[in-house]
Amino acid sequence: RPPAAPSVAQPAARPPALLSSLPSMESTVLLVHSAETGGAARRLSAALTGQSTGVTGFAPPLHAGTAFVWRVQNRYYRARLSLLVVPDTPEANPRLRELAMQAGALLLLYDPRAADGGFAGVAARWEDALSDAAPDVFLLLADGGVADEEAAEFALRQGAELVEIDCAEGSVDMQELAPLAAAVRGEAPVV
Repeated sequence: RPPAAPSVAQPAARPPALLSSLPSMESTVLLVHSAETGGAARRLSAALTGQSTGVTGFAPPLHAGTAFVWRVQNRYYRARLSLLVVPDTPEANPRLRELAMQAGALLLLYDPRAADGGFAGVAARWEDALSDAAPDVFLLLADGGVADEEAAEFALRQGAELVEIDCAEGSVDMQELAPLAAAVRGEAPVV
């Protein structure tokens, strides 16, 4: 009898196409948007990162999320961040609330003109999650409208910065953001 061939380990089966791991949350900016502001979130992420497409295919409940590489560069330092853009759905919200406490920054984007009251939905889903500890950097972004007094009070209670921004294509805000974001990425000088 010939000697037995040595055992060769077979490569492990390839994981499914879904990405189970997220970017390092410490260097991640988490942009959570309402259903009404999905287009605004895409335009904002494209303006900030300079990319129109990102990495998709995350495992549920974040399967609708997209991650972008966001390079920040100036004369003092360079950083590579991740911008994780995820819709705030009932299925994803519990996981998003966990991730918000680990993320380097949290941006909540909502439409103050939305039929459901706009900010009321944000407050209902996020107030108790943020009452104990909000992220160090927390922006409440009111897209395309004037934030109401309730949103201003929420931002004050949570230590957030309330920003009224118009993310519509061609808006003055987006036109002004594009060259600033390019400068932050080190692609153009600040004019």
